[in-house]
Amino acid sequence: METTYLTWLLLTPLTFSVIAFASRWLGTATRFLAQAAHLISVILVLVLSLLAVSAISVSGPILALGGWLHLDSLGAVFLLIIPLMLVTFRAGWPNAKAALIIIAIVGGSACIATGAALAAKQNGSGQVAVCFFGEGALGQGLFYEVMNLAQLWKLPVIYVCENNQYNEYTHYTETTAGELLARAQAFGIHTESVNGQDVRAVYTTMAQLVDRARRGDGPAFLLCDTYRYRGHHVGDINRTYYRSKEEEEEWATQRDPLKTLAGALISQKLTDQGVLDRIHIGAKAEIEAAAQFAIDAPYPDVSQVNQHVYA
Repeated sequence: METTYLTWLLLTPLTFSVIAFASRWLGTATRFLAQAAHLISVILVLVLSLLAVSAISVSGPILALGGWLHLDSLGAVFLLIIPLMLVTFRAGWPNAKAALIIIAIVGGSACIATGAALAAKQNGSGQVAVCFFGEGALGQGLFYEVMNLAQLWKLPVIYVCENNQYNEYTHYTETTAGELLARAQAFGIHTESVNGQDVRAVYTTMAQLVDRARRGDGPAFLLCDTYRYRGHHVGDINRTYYRSKEEEEEWATQRDPLKTLAGALISQKLTDQGVLDRIHIGAKAEIEAAAQFAIDAPYPDVSQVNQHVYA
């Protein structure tokens, strides 16, 4: 089912786009044909993408629907952004204790988190919304609109900026003027900065910010300095043209968060290497079992294509 939907998703809009592209060269008499072909292409992409979404395997207590982020159509040369992923509890939103929402649009999660914080405040639930994003998202205008509202309405939301140093292939200092924290400080939002590779520092600071939000003191902005060990995507293999191997090696060997935490626990005699080795083996086995469970999960029924989709 998945292969069929995805094949039609690609070939059908492409066919109509080729017709539209060719008709442009046949004179003004066929302009209507070109416009009609474009319209049909758009409609078919949207309809077939919803069918493709339903072909994504889901199982367990969390419902996940996924689709394609970018679809290129020859001739029309457009990008259609379709629903990429919606994650919520199968039991239904009203009964959910919490929700993990993943969105591929850079900076888009800030709007969703701020809205969730508004709902939490109005409902008096004591919940706190947390939004994670990379430093590159600070270039999105939407971010400043929602931070402004969050501060005005004292919403229980924490914006966590994971500064992994690079906006894909470019160091953030080449794309971001001024200081990162200054952006939130301009709205009077409380800010903190921690070593994102230090688990203890992140936990301690985050716990304080959550307590602060629950007291009604408003939003906070947490900057975590961290690093992206590997490429931005699967094809980003040779990275020497934008960062050195020495830099990667230094972060991996000297600033690894797991090694740092393990060293601290052992030095304080809170554990020993044998215990940590067993934890490592158990965690690896758990991840492999979870991955296999996902691979073996059945495909959902087509009737679920618009379940939990509201827009």
